Amino acid sequence: MKEQPVDDGNITIPLKELLWIILGDEQSGSPCNPIPPKTSEILAYKLRDSMVYKVDLESNKPRLWWLRDFNSAKDIRERQKAYSEAERIKRWILTANINMVAKYIVKKSGVSQNTAESMAYSLIKNPNGMTVLRYFFGVNKLKEKVEEIE
Repeated sequence: MKEQPVDDGNITIPLKELLWIILGDEQSGSPCNPIPPKTSEILAYKLRDSMVYKVDLESNKPRLWWLRDFNSAKDIRERQKAYSEAERIKRWILTANINMVAKYIVKKSGVSQNTAESMAYSLIKNPNGMTVLRYFFGVNKLKEKVEEIE
């Protein structure tokens, strides 16, 4: 009796055809598409020196990319991340300045903390507010760097 081969579900597809199935062609295809984890490991190995394709294993879902699109998206992500970090630092400095000025306002005028914080925000954001802060509340300098925050 002839032994039947075990069907493990694997098939052989030429690499070029598989890449076309996943991404399409370079002009009208997709810049990237998700791929299953096992497939991503195999393609990452096969395409490790490719100047056309990139397998991104670092995200939650592995993706196959056209290399030019991956580099472009990476640059955009890095710029967005840097902008986001700069905005967070600005917010920390603003909050520290508001808290500092609010203490002076509460001490000098006796208003509630919430009112003092609102006044402090208005004075800090007003281009002429530093004059009021300096002469009326005694605040000579606002914090400008994250290192100045205690």
